[in-house]
Amino acid sequence: MIQLTLKLSLIAFLATLTISCGDSSNKQPNNHSSVFYGSWSNGLTTLNIDTSQIAIQYHGQCIYYYPAKFIDSVSVELIWSEEMDCKFDTKIDQDFGLSHSPEIGQPFAKYLLSDSKISAVYYYPKWIEKYSKEVIDGIYTDEYYRSVN
Repeated sequence: MIQLTLKLSLIAFLATLTISCGDSSNKQPNNHSSVFYGSWSNGLTTLNIDTSQIAIQYHGQCIYYYPAKFIDSVSVELIWSEEMDCKFDTKIDQDFGLSHSPEIGQPFAKYLLSDSKISAVYYYPKWIEKYSKEVIDGIYTDEYYRSVN
């Protein structure tokens, strides 16, 4: 009887452990997200995507690092940050007089993979428009293609 009770307790413990460890709803899906990994370009800038971040390379002397949040196997969000290694002022910290501008720690864009390209959905379209007019056009575009190095 004691042996049966111990076996049942062990089974209950293992079931609890499996349920608590097996819930991956808040984890990055690593099984399919690897299709995003690598370099994607719009002709002016390059997105370098890996398991935890998206690095936007403006050119050889300017790169910004953003946390990546993989939503599913075909979409990833860029979380706004100002972590960078850059030799010039890119003015990405400017709000351009807008009330709705990028905030550190908040989603900035979603990248969707389809047909061997990445399509961008920006959460701050007015900011993108102002940045493109006042700083440099072509940094934030609607599509990126796999870079061939």
